[in-house]
Amino acid sequence: ESVRVSSDNDDAEERVSDGDMSRGSSDLELGYDGNTRQIVGMRFRSVDIPQGATINSAYIEFTTDETDSGATSLVIFGEADDSPNQFANNDDNISDRTKTSNANSVNWSPSAWNTTNELHQTPDISSIIQEIVGRTGWAANNNLVIIIEPGSGCNSRDCQRTAESHDGESGSAPLLVVDYTVAATQLAV
Repeated sequence: ESVRVSSDNDDAEERVSDGDMSRGSSDLELGYDGNTRQIVGMRFRSVDIPQGATINSAYIEFTTDETDSGATSLVIFGEADDSPNQFANNDDNISDRTKTSNANSVNWSPSAWNTTNELHQTPDISSIIQEIVGRTGWAANNNLVIIIEPGSGCNSRDCQRTAESHDGESGSAPLLVVDYTVAATQLAV
């Protein structure tokens, strides 16, 4: 199952210092934007994975918008919600959302992004997707949100990777790719 961010308000940035939201940026700066530490949220619509499916692998693919090579540490979470809403313009709209468990979060220290339009993938985030589709209220074609925060070592503007957003280049917006299997239903004899 592959789902791309498909609407301008389905990807957004939030300033850590004051919760100010940006939903119209032409790119998504992971970690820092200039001297501003920030959180990025992405909402994938109509993710066609049945409740309780086994997630074999999952990642998000980004398209490089600007080159960055500083040491970068990020942490990836999901939103613990059965079908999250779009990002709104009120302060803290990403950070106020309930995140998936810390145990399932994924640390990401991306290599240098040296070439624009090059594709880069997160590490495997199957633990996050598994937690979400395991929710009793999850159903196929619900919406799913992934949140990327600056990691503990992300303390300067060098900690930045810049990806295309839906506003910037809709065909290169973040892409969620999930490989899953569904157990065969046991039939009573």
